[in-house]
Amino acid sequence: MMTKAWPRYLSYAVAFSLVFYIAYLTPIHSDDFSYYNMGLQWSAHVSHYLSWSGRLVSDYISSILLHLENDVLRSGILALAVVSMVALLAKLPALVLKQHTSCHVFIILFMIYWINSPAIGQTVFWTVGAANYLFTNLAIVIYLYCLIKYMQSSQSILWWVGILIISPFAAFSNENTTWIVLLFSIVSTYYLMRYQQDRKIWLSSFIIVLGFCFFILSPGNAARAASGAFDDFYSMSFLERSFGFFLYRYPRGIAAMLPIIIIGSIFLKVAQKNHLSFIYSKIIYVLVIISFTSMLSMIMSPMLSARSTSGPILFLLLAISVLLHYLTHIVITCWKSVYRVTVCIIFIIFVMSYVMIAHSYQRLSAQNKILNNAIEIAHANEIKAPTLPEFYYVPSLRKRDSYDAYYNSVAMATYYGFEHIDLKPMAFDYSIMMEHLPHQARDNDLGIQGIYLAPEGIFGQKTTIVLAMMAQQQTNDVLELIITNRSGKTVTLSLPMDAVPIHGQWIMGGVVKMKMQEIVRIEGMLRSSNSVATQPVTIYGE
Repeated sequence: MMTKAWPRYLSYAVAFSLVFYIAYLTPIHSDDFSYYNMGLQWSAHVSHYLSWSGRLVSDYISSILLHLENDVLRSGILALAVVSMVALLAKLPALVLKQHTSCHVFIILFMIYWINSPAIGQTVFWTVGAANYLFTNLAIVIYLYCLIKYMQSSQSILWWVGILIISPFAAFSNENTTWIVLLFSIVSTYYLMRYQQDRKIWLSSFIIVLGFCFFILSPGNAARAASGAFDDFYSMSFLERSFGFFLYRYPRGIAAMLPIIIIGSIFLKVAQKNHLSFIYSKIIYVLVIISFTSMLSMIMSPMLSARSTSGPILFLLLAISVLLHYLTHIVITCWKSVYRVTVCIIFIIFVMSYVMIAHSYQRLSAQNKILNNAIEIAHANEIKAPTLPEFYYVPSLRKRDSYDAYYNSVAMATYYGFEHIDLKPMAFDYSIMMEHLPHQARDNDLGIQGIYLAPEGIFGQKTTIVLAMMAQQQTNDVLELIITNRSGKTVTLSLPMDAVPIHGQWIMGGVVKMKMQEIVRIEGMLRSSNSVATQPVTIYGE
């Protein structure tokens, strides 16, 4: 038995390692500071529930994870949550049909989840984001698993207790999935009470209805809506909001899910060509309808972010899991090559995506070391309001792979023990200063003493240019760099004269669309606010 199971356990271990590595590289950022500062006191979270957010369970999970203060443990929990969710999604069709699960279903489903996960940096690797989207989706999948096991085990007390435990977590999921959980609960309770004379299942439904009401009718949700940030939206009539939703936000949500819709459509066509049975088709179409309609709950919301589609994508993943289960339990005779090519393309995109994300998060981790060093120096020098750089995300395959770029400087200052933090947006990867030696700048009157050059990204199609300045530069002037390559082509990079203190130097810089090895000359000139420019001066190269 163990011999047959080892491929499945190996695939779990590999998936766990892949997620763990990126999660471990991810620095604390965005709302992590706020939820750490909130602490674990229940009264603080109840106050937050009453004044800002209905996501009481997610918010408390965020604080628990952040207060572990152990990156290895926290990253392991995030990786375990991803593997558990995908493994259960792969197992649910086999559980319903009482068949064995193929490890191929898990592997393909994991790759599809990775390349289609909306804003994966914000829903998996970011601690607060994972608590709000990853763990809530996991709770829904566990709820479905326990419910199916309960229905198949002649109403076992063990699975009944499991349903009761997971019910509040599933109910307090997020805005576009909580009502789906409510529908699952009502339908299953009706079925069990009518056809199996089971009366105790109503307690689970009661918990879910209660959780649904506490979540949707949260005073915090109402308070946030009345905060003034979205007055223009809430001043609209229901008809105007609905029109805007179906015309703009809903199509954008569907567009964000387009890759997984295409993959699912191909697998569905292959399955239909190989005599997909009616029961399979019915389950798949129901899950697709649930996915598309789950976004309708956002009709009264002023925005529909990419990460808000994580719930709808969960049900599309479950539909694809049903298709993969069918295709791995038959001999594919028609469209076999289409199936194989599709899986190969998924694998290639997954590998490209993972390699690029890994590189981007390695750069974030290196930047975080510089940030922590700057914080230590500020404390050593008793600086109460330091100037610190924000993170810069080296582009990966998708923009949505990035971390959450929101910063609350007050929460960050409290977390690090400062009175105030002045955060400077960065348009380049300043961590290259730790890995590359600067080129001595040629004599100039621009205040530039050193130049760092490094390729950006794993393909090096762009170049990061960092200038080490002789002193702090903070004027209204603009420094224009004219970069020339071997073929004589030039690119201009305009930099505000606002140097940032990093690693004991005042620096400024940017990124240009030119390979580093092709750069032969860099010239610089100052352009004042009234457009008066100095003569270009060669600071690097010929």
